[in-house]
Amino acid sequence: MAHALRLSFLLLVFCLSISKVLTIDLVDGVCAKTKNPSFCRVALRSNARSATANLTELGGIAIDLTLRNSIATLTKINTLKGQTKEFELRKRLESCFTEYEKVVETYCPYAKGSMAFHDYIHMYAAGDFVMGSVSICDGVFSSPPSYPCPIAFQNKKSSLLGVRLSYPSEFLSGISGWHVSGIIRSLTFITNKRTYGPFGGVAGNIDSAFEYKLGEDNKFAGFHGTAGTYNLNSIGVYMKPMTTLTNVDNTKVHIKNEKV
Repeated sequence: MAHALRLSFLLLVFCLSISKVLTIDLVDGVCAKTKNPSFCRVALRSNARSATANLTELGGIAIDLTLRNSIATLTKINTLKGQTKEFELRKRLESCFTEYEKVVETYCPYAKGSMAFHDYIHMYAAGDFVMGSVSICDGVFSSPPSYPCPIAFQNKKSSLLGVRLSYPSEFLSGISGWHVSGIIRSLTFITNKRTYGPFGGVAGNIDSAFEYKLGEDNKFAGFHGTAGTYNLNSIGVYMKPMTTLTNVDNTKVHIKNEKV
């Protein structure tokens, strides 16, 4: 199912690592941040160049993997369309075909072009569009009457979930990020052990930055927010007791008091 914080494979692999070297083994460092590290490592290391790749080269490998998987998915959808005689199933497959066609013909080439010019903000946007297409394809099979998605595994290969904490030894201690025109463009999660992110853009105007600091007096209780088709439109954090934010005068980010 689509998820508000779900990041495309392209976005997660590259934007997580663009600002700093996480570890001596870059692939391990990047994949350790994902929901499924073993799958991420296998995927990246399927390309022999990943063993010696720098950050930019690893970004190119991630784009190529996304493109290759999307082409294979597009081919499978086309085959399934030709085999089914059921109108409703065919209609849903056609919707998926349209979305993956956008990924292959527009989003991946745009991401690669943006990367060539070190334009990571627009590369992020391309990854967001990939995520949107995968989510739309997921959604057409879950809408009533629901059908088992015949390309569920291919969708999984195009999109991975983001952060998983090693609870209870690891806990959230802070959240920071920045926004543009009320749209959140970057999030960083800080725990007692490490920092996850930034997810999204790697730099922003300091006037658009925001930060939650959690501690003994500011207990984290949960997230709330709204999401559009391609963007996380707003996000808030439930805390107890109520606290304040830093530099968020114009953003939609906010905190609500929550009884727990």
